[in-house]
Amino acid sequence: RKYTSAMLVAAGNSTRMGLPFSKQFIPLCGMYAIEHTIRAFQKCDKIDEIVIVARSEDIESIGANAFQGSSKLTILNLPPCLEVIGDNAFQNCSNLQKIWLPASLTKIGSKAFAGCYNLTRIYTESFATIEDADAFSTYGKAILFVPTGALATINEKAGWRDFTRKYEGYYEGESPESVERSY
Repeated sequence: RKYTSAMLVAAGNSTRMGLPFSKQFIPLCGMYAIEHTIRAFQKCDKIDEIVIVARSEDIESIGANAFQGSSKLTILNLPPCLEVIGDNAFQNCSNLQKIWLPASLTKIGSKAFAGCYNLTRIYTESFATIEDADAFSTYGKAILFVPTGALATINEKAGWRDFTRKYEGYYEGESPESVERSY
């Protein structure tokens, strides 16, 4: 069977609709429109990967339970304007392997990445507040990569200091496309 990707283009600014916000964030039955779309694609057995194309300035927070239980999520490259990851946002994403957290991030909610047992690499430019010790399930397995010179700072921060494997810089030259500098 061939590998199938679904691309969700969510980059409009809703000027024709006259909305003061992007139409993908219209609330419908307790969730944003984009969340309904993502959940529908997650249920499709023929889709292996979901790629969301959105304007980074539209995504300042990821709500509670937004991607909870998504088996199609493998790599998470979060936008540079993201400030908050809600409670359980990526909980039990069984195939999640790598995460890039932007410098703008200020808060990671309770159990945000709990149950992501295949998570092996976390790159952070942020020392966001971690709501509780259960935010990550992979403190002993995942490698936490931080900017050069940041190891002492991160060792003082609750939640971050719990990672047993911490390194400065990127892994084998990996870097998120949104980062235009190297450590």
